[in-house]
Amino acid sequence: MAIHSLRPITRPDNVKNQVRATQSLARKLYLAALLVSAGWIGMLVFGPMVFLDADGMVVQTPEELTPAFSAQVIDVAVRPGDHVAVGQAIGHVLSTQMLDLISDLTSKKAQFDTRDEQIKARLAAIDAMLPAAEQRVRDAEVAMASISKALARGYTTTTRAAEAPESVTMLCARSPH
Repeated sequence: MAIHSLRPITRPDNVKNQVRATQSLARKLYLAALLVSAGWIGMLVFGPMVFLDADGMVVQTPEELTPAFSAQVIDVAVRPGDHVAVGQAIGHVLSTQMLDLISDLTSKKAQFDTRDEQIKARLAAIDAMLPAAEQRVRDAEVAMASISKALARGYTTTTRAAEAPESVTMLCARSPH
């Protein structure tokens, strides 16, 4: 028979009531490295979807402004390094080529305006003559109806009826309407 001790023997894998020692510095560094690497991998995968990602470098370069025609610079309203807004005058130029172009366009516009006035005057004359022309058409229709009626009753011959459109036209031209 064996002798048993009164106190139970604790097994090395039974640590439920034992207090853990504080975490070591190495464990803290390991967890921090694990979190940083997980964050880095997450940024590689989801970063471009979350943040605006653009490759390249933004560099402000000066712009060179040149007119489409030869010109002499009269004055400059801005200095190097000034910021300008859209539509802001940056200087004044003088060009004989542009002056010639402006004078040609002005003369063509004057010709256009003259032609436009001539067309308007002709249109007004046509509008004024239109009622008289319509009255002559009505008179010619009445004359042709009376010639047709005379032909139907036998008061004229077909030869005379064939000559009638010329007579009616001359009659309408001489009418005082």
